[in-house]
Amino acid sequence: MKALVLTENEQLKTTDVCIPTVETDEYLVRIVSAGVCSSDITRAFNRGAYHYPLIMGHELAGEIVGGGSKTNGWFNLEDRVVVFPLIPCFKCQACADEHFARCSSYDYYGSRRDGGFAQFISVKDWNLLPIPKNVSFEDAALCEPAAVVVHAISNLELNSTTSGQRIAVLGAGFLGLLAVQLLKKKFPTMTVVLADRNVFKLQLGKSFGAQTIHTTNADDWNKFTKQNRAGFSFVLEAAGTPESYINSIDLTKAGGKVVWMGNISDDLVISKSMVSSVLRKEITIRGTWNSNYRGDQPSDWTKVLQMMEEGWKPSRLVSHFVGLDGLGNLMTKLNEHKTRKVSHQILKGMMEVPSEPEISF
Repeated sequence: MKALVLTENEQLKTTDVCIPTVETDEYLVRIVSAGVCSSDITRAFNRGAYHYPLIMGHELAGEIVGGGSKTNGWFNLEDRVVVFPLIPCFKCQACADEHFARCSSYDYYGSRRDGGFAQFISVKDWNLLPIPKNVSFEDAALCEPAAVVVHAISNLELNSTTSGQRIAVLGAGFLGLLAVQLLKKKFPTMTVVLADRNVFKLQLGKSFGAQTIHTTNADDWNKFTKQNRAGFSFVLEAAGTPESYINSIDLTKAGGKVVWMGNISDDLVISKSMVSSVLRKEITIRGTWNSNYRGDQPSDWTKVLQMMEEGWKPSRLVSHFVGLDGLGNLMTKLNEHKTRKVSHQILKGMMEVPSEPEISF
């Protein structure tokens, strides 16, 4: 089969590899759509890989083309499925409590083991959910980032009594924009303020109902925080920079809540005065990572699929669709933009794999 292989840091190559072996508790899935995550860029270009060679890709949707002898029997050939990428150990305390994303010894498609930037992937039966009939492969592939946002918002513990208050979303990337969409949908009277340096992304956020703040440099951030210091009941950090982590504390009012969602890009140094601010304001700072998933039981993932079935289409935010052959070039452009070498207006990239002739397994 064809796959995009990370052979070493900064070296991506589309090449022929063996179709993965299917274990007894796995299904073989033909990949149809796969989203490109910002973590894939760090993994490929900033020595973020656990090993080489590696097939990345963890935002995945496809169809069943084969199965092992001891699968759960949930799926048949040609069934459409979405992949939860984390493989728990099912032995630690977190797994016993069904907080599988907190597993102390997990595996992961696309980082710790090969993922879905390929034509086929073998997946544990527990890690697959059926895609509703009226949900596209493109939307289903975005279940993973969408569930991350749903989980982060749930950690803010918003309710009807907070709907008229102010929330700051720091970062207008794909996750930040999904958060704005969901917040305005569920809490239409809440004032959502979206801050970012990218005008193109801010315009999208404004179209979803957010007030926008253009922060091109440190002076802009200082002006914004000075004018809005302790001005928000809730802050969702979605940029992943040390500056936005610090600003999230400064912007939160006494008794407010902060959720840190972005993958931080560098070390965070908090001053003595900032720690004192946390203490005196008695704010709650909560980390969030990944999402809740429980197989076929209710979870963030089943909630997202239901919202998609009801009409939510995150794929409308995908700006670039490419095939396997163009994926490496797209990721290179994303890295150029992320490192500010060359500006590219790419909000979200997605790989789509056309159907191939039938293969016997």
